[in-house]
Amino acid sequence: MSSPHNVALKDIIKPDITDTSQSLELHWSQQMKEKTSRFLVGRFRNITKDGQAGIIFVEHIMLHEYQKLLSTDGTITVTSSFQYGDKTPATRWLVYQNKQNKMFQVDDSFTIPFPAHGSMVLSRLIHQE
Repeated sequence: MSSPHNVALKDIIKPDITDTSQSLELHWSQQMKEKTSRFLVGRFRNITKDGQAGIIFVEHIMLHEYQKLLSTDGTITVTSSFQYGDKTPATRWLVYQNKQNKMFQVDDSFTIPFPAHGSMVLSRLIHQE
């Protein structure tokens, strides 16, 4: 039985993240200290679920590790190395980051502009599963 979300553990996705992808700097508080990190933002197609689209964030400092996950055909199997954002089926998205980051909620919502595709408003930055 498939998950109602557009991405779940063990799904095979085809992301478009590269070192030249659009980036976004995020700020959060963790253990009473201010933290900042840059994330690359891209889209993915869920091969397991008939090509459903989704959003993926990769922490810039984790890009090399992320690229090691790519198979020769450019796909990745979603493992516990990823974290999820938003439980809403239509807007669930993936994060590949240093799991020492504890930014469960950066903001109530924010907008990610995609020049070729318009914008998408996302809520609840990180949901740990």
